[in-house]
Amino acid sequence: MNKKIEAFETFVTKHQSAFKEPVLRQFMEQKENRERLIDCVHAPAENKARNIDETFKQFFIKKKTYRYMKTLIKTCAVDFDKRRTQHQQRFPLIADQPLYEEETGTDISMIDMLQSYEPDYVEEILDKESDIEEHIQSSQVVKAVKNLSNKQKDILALLYIYRYTNREAARIFGESPQNISKQHLQALAKIRKRLALRD
Repeated sequence: MNKKIEAFETFVTKHQSAFKEPVLRQFMEQKENRERLIDCVHAPAENKARNIDETFKQFFIKKKTYRYMKTLIKTCAVDFDKRRTQHQQRFPLIADQPLYEEETGTDISMIDMLQSYEPDYVEEILDKESDIEEHIQSSQVVKAVKNLSNKQKDILALLYIYRYTNREAARIFGESPQNISKQHLQALAKIRKRLALRD
């Protein structure tokens, strides 16, 4: 048997309790550390002992830091989850709570019952084709407006009578504000053209 290995095995037997420690076993699993210790045991020298001692200290600090961080992360995660669950139980979102569960036998929530963003009167505005015409005093302009499409009339009504912005009108029609602006300008151009022909 190699004298180095023999000397090392004698050393391990002598310090058996120390080599049972998990951190020392992990340290010895690294080939470089194992070779250093074997060499130090076979041919003892102060500089070799200092070197292996320093290497082990760094290894130990790294392992201890890793274990601390692992425990800290786990503890913080568990604590955060507990606090979040506690907060949700104390302050439940009202909109998520079931409504009339006993009467209806359903789990429908308030958020399911909420109406769309647009108020009911929007439909009434869009249903009145002659609405814009009723607000115009000039008979010539009324005649010019009659030649517009229903959509163009609705856009003019929203913009001039109900003071909607292009963005708000676009949301109602489900289009882009740029498209509403374009149709608005086209409607005005048609009216001007009609009025110019009558002059």
